Amino acid sequence: MRIRSTVTMLAAAGLLAACGADDDPQEQDAAPEDGAEDLEDPEGDIEDLEDGLEDGDLEDMMGDLEDPNEFVSDGVFRGQGVVLPVPEGFELDEMAFAQGAIVAAAGTSQQLAAEAVDTADLPDEQAFDYDELIEQNLTQIPEEPASDEEVDLDGAAQARALRFDDLSAPEQPGMEDEEGQEAPATTAFIVFAEDGNGQLAVFNYLAESDEFDDDLPDELVAVAGFDDESDPEAPAPVEGP
Repeated sequence: MRIRSTVTMLAAAGLLAACGADDDPQEQDAAPEDGAEDLEDPEGDIEDLEDGLEDGDLEDMMGDLEDPNEFVSDGVFRGQGVVLPVPEGFELDEMAFAQGAIVAAAGTSQQLAAEAVDTADLPDEQAFDYDELIEQNLTQIPEEPASDEEVDLDGAAQARALRFDDLSAPEQPGMEDEEGQEAPATTAFIVFAEDGNGQLAVFNYLAESDEFDDDLPDELVAVAGFDDESDPEAPAPVEGP
């Protein structure tokens, strides 16, 4: 799924990349490079997993996962600390949900996503704040934003929305489509938010630029926010070397 690898860099894993930041600039610079191999081709990882499983094992594994679509009511997802619109035609991904990220895709060309973290769940050496969350994510995007503004988001003490037009796909193996063409440019709308009580969140809408729905950013800001009836998934412990 072409758009899936883009959201991994911009939102869900972007928030968690900030969780792993430390005070050593050299180690911070090295972190994306060290993890790049894992982020470059998530579909390849899934194919490798499928090859290593006996027939029926993958289906059994998927059957054990909780279905995030059951948390959608009247076109809105609520759970894991966030509220996210799920327009008609979008479907939530079970594998992402099991890892604490809310990812709703419409085919292969559009995706909505959200992820929250309670900084109280982080060890001191991994602590970060709202400004650091934004900084860590923006270092992964080489382009300047087409727009950048403060927005009102439900449950947020402050929130910032940025739009990036026509982001080029990284030049790397596996990014071409089946006909060998380069992956199309992507337009991204990203919202960073904090609730004033230690919870941070990233929301975004990503789409191939010629499929980008200009109404969805407004819907995202109008509907998305923090869910006061659920808690974010606690980050998995970071294993030492």
